[in-house]
Amino acid sequence: MSGSLSKYRPTITEVKGIVKCLTNIFDKDMDVRILVAGSAYRKMRCFKNDDNIRVGDVDVVMAAKNLGYAKSVIEMLFGTCKNGNPCMKGIIGKTQVDIFPVPLDQLGAALLFYRAPQPLQISLRILSRARGYKFSPHGLFKIQRNFDTWGGIEEKISKEAEETPSTCDVWGRWGLKAMDWYEMEAAAHYEMKEQPRIAL
Repeated sequence: MSGSLSKYRPTITEVKGIVKCLTNIFDKDMDVRILVAGSAYRKMRCFKNDDNIRVGDVDVVMAAKNLGYAKSVIEMLFGTCKNGNPCMKGIIGKTQVDIFPVPLDQLGAALLFYRAPQPLQISLRILSRARGYKFSPHGLFKIQRNFDTWGGIEEKISKEAEETPSTCDVWGRWGLKAMDWYEMEAAAHYEMKEQPRIAL
């Protein structure tokens, strides 16, 4: 993320320790989930057998039923500062950690968004629009479209996010099977070609 607070680059082992540290703050019955996202997640996927690989800033998604309480606990313990909406920045040990708090019932959409590199986020937005949804870090929102007699399109976007507790729920809303990253880009290009008026 931009606006780095630390130049230290932790290893994958240290990233796992940070996630464990954050998770252990909360009682199990509070149902708070801390999951790695961003480039750290992608490196963890690529270097599964080498925990000494170093990453940049650590991005994590924090999902909770009582999100306001979970955010206040993190702010109190680590002195995180708000960096716009919805990211919170803080230093844990020597490492900058960017925390993205989301409601538990929108965890799936958040993981799909924050674990994707930026070009793929664009592809996912296109794919989502073609399937009748707005896809953003705040969740998945239904789009209602009305076509007038002159070929114009009027869109109304729901103010309430769809429940997507897992990434499978996001794919289900789109009426698709889960795809790997290269498949997502190909699908987005297809939708742009076939449905340019609603996909863009």
